[in-house]
Amino acid sequence: MEGGVAPSLANPQLTPDSTVVLRESFNSLFSQRIDPKKFNLVVVPIGGYLNVPVLFLPEASKNDKAIALLDFAEPADDLEKAVRTGISKHSTLIFDKNDPDVFRSECIIELGLAGYRERVFFMNREMEAWILSQPEEIEKYGTAKDFIRKIPEETISGHASLRVLHPSLIKDPKMALNTIFIEFFDQQKRMRDGRLRSKAKQYIPSKDGPRMIAMLTLEKLMEVFPDAKNLVEWIWSLPTSPLSAAPSPD
Repeated sequence: MEGGVAPSLANPQLTPDSTVVLRESFNSLFSQRIDPKKFNLVVVPIGGYLNVPVLFLPEASKNDKAIALLDFAEPADDLEKAVRTGISKHSTLIFDKNDPDVFRSECIIELGLAGYRERVFFMNREMEAWILSQPEEIEKYGTAKDFIRKIPEETISGHASLRVLHPSLIKDPKMALNTIFIEFFDQQKRMRDGRLRSKAKQYIPSKDGPRMIAMLTLEKLMEVFPDAKNLVEWIWSLPTSPLSAAPSPD
């Protein structure tokens, strides 16, 4: 999956703690539908999307159960213009501007993954799009971390950045989540003189992101993001189904 730090070829153990948390969080998320007692879900962060052809293709060629989970579904630099015109900047692909999955095929081709199309899945734009789709979990995360809630009469779900047709169309999910953190949360910091001082809490992708992923509800993600549902259904289709006794996704 895209994110974290790609394992060092010299020493795979030398990876930051945030990568470990990312791996554990996604294991926790998908274990909501995949029985961990019957299935060994191995999550390997690979860093940026440019590492996908280098690290995923060799694995996929020898392991027919290997899949790629990316947070880079729209390669167009000017997403707003692309959505407005219905034509991608990088090709003549014409699409329905209300379709949250519009750039999927183009991205697969751009990354050289056409031969593994059925094993490539997207979180849409950035991992933070998944988090922003469940603003109630942002509230819970702030409470769990003892952040000081500012303007409690205003809800995160009503924030201007979330007023879009679909979470995947948020222009810059990472920046939007950081803006929400700054506007809604303060965090107490202990100064050198020992006194506590409140200051705006900024979103830290390497720390906050992975921990919030583990708090999301997979069922809701499957309802909002096509590829979250597609991924679970793909695993369901394996010859020996590892999923729990829950009914097959609709």
